[in-house]
Amino acid sequence: MARIRAEELKEKIDRGEDLMIFDVRHPLEFHANPQVIPGAVYAPLEGWKEEDYSRLKDKEIIVYCG
Repeated sequence: MARIRAEELKEKIDRGEDLMIFDVRHPLEFHANPQVIPGAVYAPLEGWKEEDYSRLKDKEIIVYCG
């Protein structure tokens, strides 16, 4: 699993790269601070199913948890 710095992610967003960005924070963490990265989808890991992963294999995926 590779890591990306916030500055690198901003550059990718600014260039319009085709990214899937997921905020996977626990619901308690999310509700305490509901701000998300622009374009990110809030999708806590507790709700993911096996078929959710298979639909993402053709995109660059960024996952963050806080």
